[in-house]
Amino acid sequence: VQVLYETIERYSNESKHFSKELMTTWTKSAVKIAIGLGLRAGEICQLRREDVEFDNRLLCVGNRDGFLTKSGRPRVIPLTEKMIAEIQHNLKRSDFVVSSSSGRQLSPRYLSRRFKFFSRLAGLPEHIRFHSLRHTACTNLIESGVPLEAVRIFMGHSSIRVTQRYIHYSPLAYQKDVSQALSRIESASSIDF
Repeated sequence: VQVLYETIERYSNESKHFSKELMTTWTKSAVKIAIGLGLRAGEICQLRREDVEFDNRLLCVGNRDGFLTKSGRPRVIPLTEKMIAEIQHNLKRSDFVVSSSSGRQLSPRYLSRRFKFFSRLAGLPEHIRFHSLRHTACTNLIESGVPLEAVRIFMGHSSIRVTQRYIHYSPLAYQKDVSQALSRIESASSIDF
């Protein structure tokens, strides 16, 4: 993800066109929101000011006419202070949480194509696509110790089995987590290991 951010920044800095600079801004914001909130491209493109409850620090995904999630069921996602700041910054230009350089609604296809352009520019593997960010969000939550059922609800999945397909547990995280758990077990045990 860091390589992708750096590539987008470099492209923005090297660009002499104002529209390209704005494109890199909304692309980077869409990536942050996808990783931070686990949203699909279509969900990000549909989000409007009215979907954000700033006072309660919540985002309502798919709870109005013309905006349905893939499952057809709305979900509510808690927002961090950083995510609220990102969304508030974006809403200065448009009523869409992420919008085009001109403030118009983005299409999921266009967002995905822009992401693919930057991922190729960054030299990322060809199989990486915008939806991969959703997998990253899921994995980050699991590796941070969030219970699987909470991650399922957050992601809007119909079952834990679907959520499990999204998790890509890194070998380092596995080693750290199991080692810490074994140490806790040894410390709590009356058996001398």
